[in-house]
Amino acid sequence: MSGPLVVRFWFNLTWLVSALAIASHRSTIKAYMAAQAQFWMPAVLALFGTLIVVVFTAWLNSRMLAAKVDALRAEMKQAIAELELRLSKQIMELGQRA
Repeated sequence: MSGPLVVRFWFNLTWLVSALAIASHRSTIKAYMAAQAQFWMPAVLALFGTLIVVVFTAWLNSRMLAAKVDALRAEMKQAIAELELRLSKQIMELGQRA
């Protein structure tokens, strides 16, 4: 082999080896990242599930509280209406006495 051909061959060989090393390194990194994802996935899913449960429970509690407030408001309106009726009757009785 002549000088430039040897250099070209050596360059191509080193390029091929480095490309294979980079590809191997990338696959190693991907495998490592996949292993890390598999390691952390249960914890992340558990936290996400807990968040869903907490938000759903808070929503249910707010709905129940709103229902109780509405019931109390209706009860107060009923009591006020009864008091107004009683007061009107008493005023009418006082007007008839005079």
